[in-house]
Parts: sequence; structure tokens; C-alpha cells
Amino acid sequence: MDWSKFLDISSTLAAAFAGSWSAFKLNTINTKNQAASDEIDAANRTLFRLGRQYNTLLVIRLQHLEQYRQSPTRHITLRPIAMRDYSADHLDQDSLQFLLRKEQGELLFNLLLENDRFITSIETINARSAYHDAVIQPALERAGEIVSLDIFEKSMGLRATTTIKNYTDDVYRLVDEACGSISRTMQQFHLTMKELYPQAKFVMFKADEVDAPRDIPSNMDYSWRYARKEDY
Repeated sequence: MDWSKFLDISSTLAAAFAGSWSAFKLNTINTKNQAASDEIDAANRTLFRLGRQYNTLLVIRLQHLEQYRQSPTRHITLRPIAMRDYSADHLDQDSLQFLLRKEQGELLFNLLLENDRFITSIETINARSAYHDAVIQPALERAGEIVSLDIFEKSMGLRATTTIKNYTDDVYRLVDEACGSISRTMQQFHLTMKELYPQAKFVMFKADEVDAPRDIPSNMDYSWRYARKEDY
């Protein structure tokens, strides 16, 4: 056997194998880096949308609900709230499936629960506004001059009175609950992603807002920024 040829062939095969192995390892690293980048992007989009949901409900609460919160006639005096399409702020469930691989199934469930809570709040606001427009407003116009609440409710009838009261109570309850829970889940998600990707930057929406709705300051700071570690 010509050992020199054998060594040449062996060297060529070894070099080819080493090259293939290096390419395989590089591709694996690139794939992992791309997956991490996609997950970080998905997390930031989710944080942004949660912030939008949070801000939407806070604005509704401050601009429409607070002034009538303690009023016994709030089911009548709270006017319809303009209906808008907020579907662009819904969370993308598919992009968050990576949380299951990270053993964060409970967090994924909480995120989707908050998304449903936001959708339910908006749907209830829209339903109440539509009912007030269709039933309560015409009754107010028919009543003409100011009458007592009892007389007005009797003229509307028990069914309409009960329906608008239930709608109104549901709006206050759902918006109050969603404001607090979305805020807490958003912070939990932000902290978890910082633990999973310590070197990455995650956007965070923070408002100087307290859970008790009657204590909301009028000068809240609504601003997007990269949250500092000491904020949480």
C-alpha cells in the first residue's frame, strides 16, 4: 500500500469532515441566535400591546367612568363611549408559544387570560354604549324636562332599567379589574423575559397609577421607555 496516498486521502477526508462540522456548528449557533432574536421581538411586541391595552382602559376610566363612579344615576348619566376597533392590540398567541419550551406555561396562560379580559371589557363597553344609544337616549329625549329618577325608570320599564344597570356595573367592574391585572401581568412578563435574556432590552410601559380607582392622580405620566432595573 502506498502510505503517502493513504495519508493524503485521510487528510482530505479529515479536512472535509472538519469543515462540515464547523459549518454545522455555525449553522446551529445562527439558528439559536435567530430563535432568541425572534423570541425577544415577540416579547417586546407583547409588552407593547399589553401597554396599549392598559393605557386604553386607563383612559376610558379617567375620561368617562370616574366622574360618575359614586353617582346613583350613573347608569343613566354615563354617556355612550365611542366604539373603536382595538383588534390591533390583541396578543399574538402563536408568537408566544416559546414560553412553553421555557417552562413558562402558567405565564403564557396568564397573558392569554389578560388578553381575553381586555377583549371582554371592550365588548361590554361597546354593548352598553349601543344599548344606551338605542334605548336610554330616546327615553331621555321623550322625558323632555328633568324628572325624578324613580319616575324616569318607571317610564323606561323594569327590563330596560335592569339591563342598563347591569351593563353599567359590569363596565366598572371589568375595567377596574383589567387595569390592575394587566398591569401586574405586564410587569411579571417583563421580569421573566429579563431573567431569560439578561442582555436583551425590553420595552416597558409604566404609569404612575394606583390600583384604587378613586385615588388615581390627574397628572399621571403615560410614557414608553426602557425600564430601569430599579423600577421593579
